Amino acid sequence: MLAYTEKFQARLNQYLYQLGNSLGRHPWRYIITILLFTILSAIGVARFHQWNNPRETFTDSDSPSYKERAVIREFLGVQGNVHFVDVLIEATDNGSLLRTEELENLDRFLNDSTAVVHEKGENLTYNDMCTPFCAKNAPLIALVDILRKDLAVMRTYPKYELGEQQLYIGDSVYDVSINETTREIQDIGAVVVHFVLTHPTKDAMFRWEEELVNWLQRGLYPKLSIGASSDELIRKEVQSMGMKSSYGLVVALIILITFMIICSLRYDLSESKWWESLCGAGIPVLVMVATIGLVSASGYAFQSIAVAVMFLILAIGIDDVFLMIAAWHRTDKKLPVAERTARTVESSGSSMTVTSITNFISFGNGLLSTTPVLQCFAIYATVASVIGFVFQLILFPSILALGAYKETKVKTKEEKCCTRFPPAPYLEKFRRSVCRGIAKCATNGYVQLATIFLMLVYWAASVYGLTLMETELAIQHLAPKESPLVRMRIEFDETVKKMQTMVVVVKNPGDLTNSTRLERMNAMVREFETAPHSYGNASTLYWIREMMADEEKFDLSSVADFVTDTPQWIALVKLDVGECEEGNKQCIKEFMFTTGFTDYVRYNDVFKLISHWRQIADKYSEFQAYPYTERSDFSDSANSLVETIWWTIMSEVICMVLAFIFFIPNMNSIIAATFALFSVNLGVLGFLNLWGVGVDPFSLASLLMSVGFSVDICAHVSYHYYQMKGESPQTRIEHTISDVGWATTQGALSTIFAMSPTVFFDSYLLHVFFKTVILVNTFGLIHGLFVLPVLLGILSRFQTPKFFKRRNIQDVNGLAETSKY
Repeated sequence: MLAYTEKFQARLNQYLYQLGNSLGRHPWRYIITILLFTILSAIGVARFHQWNNPRETFTDSDSPSYKERAVIREFLGVQGNVHFVDVLIEATDNGSLLRTEELENLDRFLNDSTAVVHEKGENLTYNDMCTPFCAKNAPLIALVDILRKDLAVMRTYPKYELGEQQLYIGDSVYDVSINETTREIQDIGAVVVHFVLTHPTKDAMFRWEEELVNWLQRGLYPKLSIGASSDELIRKEVQSMGMKSSYGLVVALIILITFMIICSLRYDLSESKWWESLCGAGIPVLVMVATIGLVSASGYAFQSIAVAVMFLILAIGIDDVFLMIAAWHRTDKKLPVAERTARTVESSGSSMTVTSITNFISFGNGLLSTTPVLQCFAIYATVASVIGFVFQLILFPSILALGAYKETKVKTKEEKCCTRFPPAPYLEKFRRSVCRGIAKCATNGYVQLATIFLMLVYWAASVYGLTLMETELAIQHLAPKESPLVRMRIEFDETVKKMQTMVVVVKNPGDLTNSTRLERMNAMVREFETAPHSYGNASTLYWIREMMADEEKFDLSSVADFVTDTPQWIALVKLDVGECEEGNKQCIKEFMFTTGFTDYVRYNDVFKLISHWRQIADKYSEFQAYPYTERSDFSDSANSLVETIWWTIMSEVICMVLAFIFFIPNMNSIIAATFALFSVNLGVLGFLNLWGVGVDPFSLASLLMSVGFSVDICAHVSYHYYQMKGESPQTRIEHTISDVGWATTQGALSTIFAMSPTVFFDSYLLHVFFKTVILVNTFGLIHGLFVLPVLLGILSRFQTPKFFKRRNIQDVNGLAETSKY
């Protein structure tokens, strides 16, 4: 296998040499081609659009909740679309809502909350867009009226009687103090108003919601603290956070340009590559434009997580620039420009190919995910990695070739004195001494033993971090911490914890006049309302039980009158009135019932309840029942994340090991690179948990990135160690660190600098990526510059002396080992 790999390497280097020669001869031809390609790609931005609804983008398309949500929305979406807005109301001093002024304010809000929007010249109020759910808040409105007027009505909880009706307020009234004997309400701490809108166009509903939010900000209810939440409001926060975060790209670019110019300075300033570095920093910008343009042209929607990809494009794009500059300086300055360019591309191109392919594998693996937000990250990152590799491999050598005239220009004695960078020789001397010291330490037996001990400590800490791994999927992570929406969601979760609603859609009721089938239906409902952490039948709205309260037999002829005479049942039962009146036993098409559950709000905990509900639905499969709560989507995602992380990491590691075998025809280098890959990623995953990052789609996306990044430094070192000629392992390690160690260090530092502006943005997404970048580059540098050389030194003890006399590909082509500053 390794013999075939050597042949492939020889052929690859031949192609790279020919490409570099052509780039050196015709640089403008390639530069203009790349620029034209970028301009054509940018046209695709005309189709740019965004999709940031977390409930949709964070849910696996093959998860049970995806189907359940579709069934619920189909049931509720009578006019084509349905939209939910929850409004949490508390007293400004967190006291009782049953005080006079608070009750007056609450009553005014309930009456005012039909804010007007304009749709095709018509003034639409909430009442125009709520059919058939207009009675949703009727029990709460009636209760507030009873409390204000102190009417002689038994105010029991969670249901109370008003005339002949039983009205349910368990999902509207919270922080309730109850008389344990009479079950009457003594105090209320919070109220949740549920607005359910249906309309043929989403814009009309969203404009009503926007008007409602604006209304709340006017301070018309001084005694109340009011906050609104909906999927659309969350979407706006996510989109806004992404747009604000994108401003950091400009800061990151300025930092990178400054860093690159400083790193390019040499003792003879005419040999400095500051102009080329400046152009090299612009290449990632071209990659961004081309990536967004091409992906947008396909019709694929942009999601806010792709903003992190833009930062990564800056980071990835700069790494290869340092490698190529280092390779350029290793060539003989007396050679023609085309020859120097050819040897630069040959020297750095193979290593760039290895790391680009591993990045492609890492990001491309995310394409297999069924979670839209991870697919989006993977699509943008994969396209960017391919375009970035091509642009860097073609465009930057062409730029180097154009700037080569500076090094051949003859200077006068006065000019030479004025074009010096005095610190350069001292920095070069320091660099060489560091490389020599690392090589000596890496082959020293005592240092090797000490390194093994330290690695055991590092692994132990990493494993301990893994034991702390928790799924931490929260809507609060999707918006800035100080956002009113985030504060409202935190209070909302704590408020509704004691009483939440689970709905069940029964799609195939069948013939309920059949006593056996009816009893099975009633038994199913009882199992739902007696499941663990269910509130019980006091929280259940089940129309059949209410209709048969005074009857012994299910009477089909009375169904239509019962349902149509009671507003709350109209929205919960779908039937054909005419067929029921004619006695058609299949006239009840489908219906919904609800029941309450308590204690849990964390998605991992709620998933346990949801799993039990699904088992009940499977037990009564003839009814095609679909249980659902608004936490179902995120609970499914939270439950699958840990398994997804391990599957993703293992599959990527296997693919990358195969890539090592294919591109690095040396068993020692393959073993060392594979070891470093496992070790770095173990550390990143473990220390992310120690750093307070839970398991969520953002951290999973960052791990996709870390697997690819963790390979870069180690792959460069392993690949060059294989290629380097030396009489001993120490010499090979010294030359490897000297040739690629500083370049990879510059690349790692540039990656950290590229992500550094993200710390100034109140964005959980960007903070997760920043922490991942810090860890993966820190551990990557430690492994690549020290641990990996130590491992290569240990493995060299088992090699015969002949192994170290392998000829170097660069040496065959006559490249100089290293040029002096």
